[in-house]
Amino acid sequence: MIKTHLIGLLLLLMTFKSNAQDVKSKLDSFYTSLAKEGRLNGNVLVAEGERVVYHKSFGYADFEEMKSNNIRTAFQLASLSKPFTAIAVLQLADQRKLNPEDELKKYFPNFPYPGITISQLLSHSSGVSDQDLGQALAIFEKVNGHPHTNAELLQFFAGHPVSFKLAPGQKWWYSNLGYELLACLVEKVSGESFDRYLAQHIFKPAGMKNTYLLSYPEVQQTYQAKNYDYPKIYATDRIRIDQTAADYRERAYGHSNIVSTCEDLLKLANHYFDGLLIKPGTVNKAIKSTQLENGQPNAVWMNIGGLGNTVDGLGWFIFTDPGNKDQLFHAGGMAGAVTILLYDIEKKQTVIILDNTGSEGIYRNAQNGMRILNRQQITPAKRNLTKLYGRWLVSKGEKIAAEMLESNKQDTANFTLTENEMNNLGYAFLGDKLYSNAIAVFKLNCTLFPISDNAWNSYGEALEQIGQTKVAEEMYVKSLHLNPVNSDSQKALDRIRTASRIKK
Repeated sequence: MIKTHLIGLLLLLMTFKSNAQDVKSKLDSFYTSLAKEGRLNGNVLVAEGERVVYHKSFGYADFEEMKSNNIRTAFQLASLSKPFTAIAVLQLADQRKLNPEDELKKYFPNFPYPGITISQLLSHSSGVSDQDLGQALAIFEKVNGHPHTNAELLQFFAGHPVSFKLAPGQKWWYSNLGYELLACLVEKVSGESFDRYLAQHIFKPAGMKNTYLLSYPEVQQTYQAKNYDYPKIYATDRIRIDQTAADYRERAYGHSNIVSTCEDLLKLANHYFDGLLIKPGTVNKAIKSTQLENGQPNAVWMNIGGLGNTVDGLGWFIFTDPGNKDQLFHAGGMAGAVTILLYDIEKKQTVIILDNTGSEGIYRNAQNGMRILNRQQITPAKRNLTKLYGRWLVSKGEKIAAEMLESNKQDTANFTLTENEMNNLGYAFLGDKLYSNAIAVFKLNCTLFPISDNAWNSYGEALEQIGQTKVAEEMYVKSLHLNPVNSDSQKALDRIRTASRIKK
């Protein structure tokens, strides 16, 4: 009897080992193929609880020095830094040093916007809009001669009040400045600098030894990946971008600028969801949708990364689609940096991808990692055919580029192609005075989307700009035929005809 049980146990263990190896093999095949296609340059980690199922590095941390990424490589997290800020705020709430339903004005009396609560800032429903504040902030930074800092943030808000388009609690609207304000709140309530608070109350308890907040002037860690991206939508090669792009010159924190590794982020996930960083009851609140003022769930109106419908909790985006049941995530994206932590609450499964070249489709390919782990059908991350066409146009010429686009445009399972993106590509060439390429793009866009008045209008603008006013006039006429109330086309047509009469 005992022998029979032992044989059964051995068979069970062998089956489990075989299944685990099968999953690992499929994960490796999937991510290796992405790397070979140039669609992944960074680190991937897949885990169940604390057990790492798959952990592998791809590509280079430093292309100039040909230094490969390895499992200790740390990456700029971009907006994947935001959950750390949320954790800090919720820790202080657990200690009853603040109440998430308090108005921010309670802690900063000079803050000029009453009615905005801490919870609303955490869930991007405060109405604080980076776009509404953009012009005032640009002037503020120009006068000061440097990108704004957290120390200046409350001064900026107090001195530059604007009318936000949204009222507090009216609608979800993503806000980096809102999370910078939360970092200021953590400093005010805790009496500690934000970097020290993170180090002492999050990084250290979670055992995150290779995670830190970037300080300025930055001390470059030897294991931190450098960041690369395409400088133009049509560029054929990535360049080093972390010394030039605006995202890397900023001095603020709370919304971004934490550097970490896959291994450390797994520790964060396990400590957080096990209730070791904040109370279990607080975790339960954080991973449920917050409510808008009308009592409705705080729905995220944009489909982030094409992953599916979500609502916003307190630091996490929670899926509402049945196919993604019990899963949540946070992601980050800036020039040359794409990051995501995806977590299944019930199964305690984690997928983390950190990429230092701005690779497209990373969010979807994290979701595919979760699907492989659960032996589900994957959904390919679609490639942007407009960007590929722009690169082909530069490297292979107009004829071959058009043929390659034509051969792929019907493959909608693997490629996306939109009129607006083609239009943007045309204007990118036009702005850089690459006129022949611009004309090729606008002309092709009219062929692809012949009933779009905007496509014909843009083609006309490009032709007019290079002096081909007669042909431009024909394009404006076509635009107006499709849409008689296209005011841009009408004004352009009037302008050309007036100039023609004057010449006569």
